[in-house]
Amino acid sequence: MNRLQVLSLTTLMLMIAFRLPGQTQDHEWDAQIVVCNDGKIGVDVARAYRHPDYFSGDQWEVTGWFHVDPGKCEAIGKSESYATGGVLLKDPITLLAFGFRDSTGVSGSIRFSPGTKNYYPTNQQFCVETEGFLYRASGSNPPRDCTGAQFLIPASYEFTGPLNSSRVGVSNNELHVSIGPNDRAIPFGKQSSGSGVSQSTGGGGQSKGDANVGACGKVSCWDLLLQGLNQAAKDNEAQRGASNANNNPPPPTRPKPVVSAVRTPAALPQRPRLAPIMVGKIDVSHLAGLQRGDTPEYVSSIFGQPTSAPEQDSSGFGGYPHKRDDGSSIRVNYYDNVVTRVKAYSKGSRSVSEPLLDLLGKDESAAVALLGPPQTRESLLNIDNTDLVWSFPMPGRPAESRPEPEATQTLTLHFKTGVGCQSVALVW
Repeated sequence: MNRLQVLSLTTLMLMIAFRLPGQTQDHEWDAQIVVCNDGKIGVDVARAYRHPDYFSGDQWEVTGWFHVDPGKCEAIGKSESYATGGVLLKDPITLLAFGFRDSTGVSGSIRFSPGTKNYYPTNQQFCVETEGFLYRASGSNPPRDCTGAQFLIPASYEFTGPLNSSRVGVSNNELHVSIGPNDRAIPFGKQSSGSGVSQSTGGGGQSKGDANVGACGKVSCWDLLLQGLNQAAKDNEAQRGASNANNNPPPPTRPKPVVSAVRTPAALPQRPRLAPIMVGKIDVSHLAGLQRGDTPEYVSSIFGQPTSAPEQDSSGFGGYPHKRDDGSSIRVNYYDNVVTRVKAYSKGSRSVSEPLLDLLGKDESAAVALLGPPQTRESLLNIDNTDLVWSFPMPGRPAESRPEPEATQTLTLHFKTGVGCQSVALVW
């Protein structure tokens, strides 16, 4: 047996050895993606699926559009394999992008967030077309060199298949989304003069997740709401002036728009600001507007009441989950009724610029440029999941030289290949 044959045989044995226990065939990890439309406007879905191939490299199949009517659930393409690629190949993934025609008649894209079970936020983009399409491409990244009638669209989610499951059922892979009449489409890079994406057709199916957040285009939903209130006040004032001039009773006033129960920054309770705790160029004494020592009442004044009792996420980080209607998602842990741990999963459209939250979706190099080299870099589950950990000193407690992820006095950033930074956790 020559050296080339030995090398090929060794490589094949390694590929077999690194398959997960009990994973005998790819079809044991097959999964069907399903999108459910809980909103009032139809939504269209484009899908980019990556299948790793040892001999020809990563292969992408990109297809759309799959139309989902309000109140309906539809399968997005066919069932695909999500068996792990081991150490030699990247894992299969699916990216999902969304389009719709808004109430003003504009066709374009919309971003959904935060993530939900098995669906993770992503900053990836890939090429689509206005009408129905199907094409294939090679490469480790999704196809972004658009040709002809193609144009880039931002993806909202990455799906990799659930872990620790020998058989994936359809009920595990439902994703719920919602678009309302006030949501505005971001116009496509190339928009046809004819029917837009919301007129396209797709496959059928069934499905449940908990992503239920729309976007309001380049103007925040909060700003649009305030504009509506101001305009309503002006209209009412004009009507009263006209009726007084004619000595007539004023007409009935218009009903005011429903305002989300989110307090403006000026109305928030005041509390002392802690001294900065610097990690590189960033102050880590606070995260998402919260700091060590804040009360549950203060947290609720910003994010509303918790969506459930304390629970743990996939990394074991426990606390009260909060999901605001602008897309922000956090988990807060208390000790003696004050905040000691905060983890942010998405920023939200109303959040002011905050260096730590601005790292969400960015790559490791962006984090290191601001925070300096981490004390710990740890790969989790597989090479596509990595934690970077920085430890910082506090009064009477020096920093750790090899901190564990999400341990006391740490800043932990979780990264996923193709997604970037997925979460930011601060533990004081």
